[in-house]
Amino acid sequence: MQAQTIAQLAWYKPRSKNAARLSACSDIKGLSPQNASDIIHYAECHKNLQFGWDFAADMAAADTPFPAILRGDDLIVWRAYRYILGADDPVISGALSLNTDTRANTRNQVRALLISDKVDCEFVAENLSIPLDVVKAYEKLFFNVIDRKKDHSYIANLVFPEGRITEAFESYLENTGLSDLLLRAGYVHGYSHVLYAAGLGPNPYAGKSAAEGASMLDDMFMADGCLYASYGWMHQRQNAVPITNARLSMQASKMGNGEINRNAGTLTLGDTVHRELVRLGQQKAQMISAARAMNVLPVSPVNNS
Repeated sequence: MQAQTIAQLAWYKPRSKNAARLSACSDIKGLSPQNASDIIHYAECHKNLQFGWDFAADMAAADTPFPAILRGDDLIVWRAYRYILGADDPVISGALSLNTDTRANTRNQVRALLISDKVDCEFVAENLSIPLDVVKAYEKLFFNVIDRKKDHSYIANLVFPEGRITEAFESYLENTGLSDLLLRAGYVHGYSHVLYAAGLGPNPYAGKSAAEGASMLDDMFMADGCLYASYGWMHQRQNAVPITNARLSMQASKMGNGEINRNAGTLTLGDTVHRELVRLGQQKAQMISAARAMNVLPVSPVNNS
């Protein structure tokens, strides 16, 4: 459902009477209580992911005739209104079932795919084996993102309510739920990462060679390091993992003969680690060979039974 349609329906929806928010908004010079109420009401409707369901429920509770302004797939909201009033509708029942605890994993997968770029309801239905009508109903009623993907602030606030800078904190994984991590994987990296994380697809990087993987990882370290250095992380001791990784990457490049020059084939962090493992293996082989020559290798016990 587009923001314009939400704005039209908002005028039919009962107003919020939250006194605290109303008084806070009324502090704006020249703003009447009625204008404050309208502003708060529209803002709440605009950011509400499940506006479709809430609108249907409010209209049914108020015993108010449903406005005849919806078209196409948005008519799902009207079907939800009739369902709440007692009409039988297996599609609405199916959408509601995704909101239950027993289908939490499937719901998280649906959401993460819907938020991904270049994904529609047909793709979600096919890859998760869910009826297409149920996916469309769930999106319209409870996770309104398909028609609002160009509403960048709305989508970004949904995925990163505190901004992406929280990813640099050392406690990030401890404080972020798996459902949010899956949602962010879809938003940032796309559907292939969601399918892999859900156990439904291959590793997106499986086709990369070791050298390509090492180079990609090295690039990520340096990009994050530069980014967070520009944010003021350069001289911080805590939550400085991006800076630390970038420094290690630079040191590894220098250990591999010098200056950072990708066109000259400089070693990456992954290359340097590989070289060190080879060196240690060769050193161990030399030690074993010398021990054999000196006849000091431990003798394996002999089983005389």
